Amino acid sequence: MLDNTGLKAYDGAIAHIFAAAYLTAGATIAAVEARHASYLNLLNRTLQFPAAFDMPVWPRRICETVREAFITSAPRPCGPYKSREALCMRLPGRPTP
Repeated sequence: MLDNTGLKAYDGAIAHIFAAAYLTAGATIAAVEARHASYLNLLNRTLQFPAAFDMPVWPRRICETVREAFITSAPRPCGPYKSREALCMRLPGRPTP
């Protein structure tokens, strides 16, 4: 499940990347993550490729999903932010126009 969440995170973040070099790197990482997710789906005996295209999820929602499903506590602040909530609120909640 974490790899599928990671794939949706990369797909959602790509909409916020404007530099060509970073966009290429992001797309490459998303492709690798897709391979990981499909292999783990195979091992878990679920549908290996559930859809032709994955629905992107915006960064703020991914942060909330990780908080709810995977990371229940953190011993230190999240980088320069005092809490995970402060970090999540700084992330885009929808596509940047």
